[in-house]
Amino acid sequence: MNRKRYRDTKAKNSESFQICRALTVADFMEILHSRRLVKHMTPAITCTQDATLGDIINLMCINRIHRIYVVDTAYQVVGVITLCDVISCFIVEPPDFADKYFNGIFKSVLVGHASSVI
Repeated sequence: MNRKRYRDTKAKNSESFQICRALTVADFMEILHSRRLVKHMTPAITCTQDATLGDIINLMCINRIHRIYVVDTAYQVVGVITLCDVISCFIVEPPDFADKYFNGIFKSVLVGHASSVI
């Protein structure tokens, strides 16, 4: 773990990392496009606050995306709706689901870990 921290710190202090931090998003997108690292860039898919959940699901399916940016009347982003957010509207995990599904393995591991720490 200490070795990973060293590598992270080393990368953050490198000259190339410092130069990259100063790039604007437009410059970064230009580099990606010029190096063909991204096949194509499309504008962000957005919706307004009065869109329905059905609208959101349709936009996600049609555009094959996992997030939609919610904008106000001035086209300023006020939020993000992710596919995970949409799915969570339909799936409710029953109480003690993980314990029943995994036969209590997590509790025994946590109890064993807690006793070894004390």
